[in-house]
Amino acid sequence: MKKNYLRPDIFLHEICLGVVSLFLFSCSQLHLTSSQNNEYSFGRRANHTLEFKVPIAQEFFLWGLFPEKGEINLEKSLGAAGVHSAAELQIIEETDWKDTLWSVLSLGLYMPRHYVIKGKSPI
Repeated sequence: MKKNYLRPDIFLHEICLGVVSLFLFSCSQLHLTSSQNNEYSFGRRANHTLEFKVPIAQEFFLWGLFPEKGEINLEKSLGAAGVHSAAELQIIEETDWKDTLWSVLSLGLYMPRHYVIKGKSPI
């Protein structure tokens, strides 16, 4: 009778395949919240010509599974930068080498993400 022993080379191969799969299929969601008190729009508005950029940092854990929904509150984020009315809003994810390094070294347990909110405000 032949016994099946756990071969380390096959076991290591399966672990590597599992880790790569988690990187490829991990996801994170980003939700924008805003009350109706401030005027934020993704479309164009008259008199909104002054361009601005506001950097935002979010942290995700366990391959982007936690928090389930990353949240950016426009009033807090843009209000802290002095923007209380905006048009032509764009949210851009910027990835630098440090974010990638943290994600790889932690095997996806810690995944920092950086975003930039761009738009135009009134003069």
